Amino acid sequence: MRIKPKQYVLALVSSLRGKNDKDAKILIANFCRLLADGNLLYLSGKIIEEFKRQWDRSEGLVNADVFSAQELDTGTLKNIEAYIAGKLKAKKVEIKKNVNPDLLGGVILKFEDKVFDGSVAASLKALKAEMKK
Repeated sequence: MRIKPKQYVLALVSSLRGKNDKDAKILIANFCRLLADGNLLYLSGKIIEEFKRQWDRSEGLVNADVFSAQELDTGTLKNIEAYIAGKLKAKKVEIKKNVNPDLLGGVILKFEDKVFDGSVAASLKALKAEMKK
């Protein structure tokens, strides 16, 4: 059975809980040796990304990408932030704003491993597919 990067990260994060800096450095060095000995260093990029995501999550922080056809106003961003915080019981949500005029309208939210597509482009695509049936 192949172990996924997320599983490595969950084990590492749980091992690091409550450790002082010295012990944490030793644990991380041993973890890196484990990856090297198992010829798994190619997973390091995904492991680092997942580690950051899990660590942030354990601290109550969620990073989210918001895509919209035009710049969103502060009120809308606060509503999106509150929605994500409520959904994940997060203390803080950091939003990265992305403008993509091809969306026509609406928003796409990406956070953790979830994607919510509320764009007009997606709605039109779904309508077109439905009409072809």
